[in-house]
Amino acid sequence: MAATAERIADTPASAPMPAPAHRAAQPDDQIVLLDHADWSDYERLLEIRGESAIPRLTFIDGVLELMAPSWYHESDKKTLARLIETWALVQPC
Repeated sequence: MAATAERIADTPASAPMPAPAHRAAQPDDQIVLLDHADWSDYERLLEIRGESAIPRLTFIDGVLELMAPSWYHESDKKTLARLIETWALVQPC
């Protein structure tokens, strides 16, 4: 855990926040894990990908994850976002 905190602390402020590479995935998600990667590999792939959101890239503890989320994943994400937005709207100021 300390190595993870150190790696996050060493990342530039403008860099995307790394996410856990081994999280629960939907059955239809397409995931590729590349072990023994380094931060420069992650940055190169971000440059190649450009402004596109797919594949999603995450990097933590030397594991680079490329994920093409399924329709179900995106649907769950949108549902959760709507729930949070609705909750925020009904909260007193």
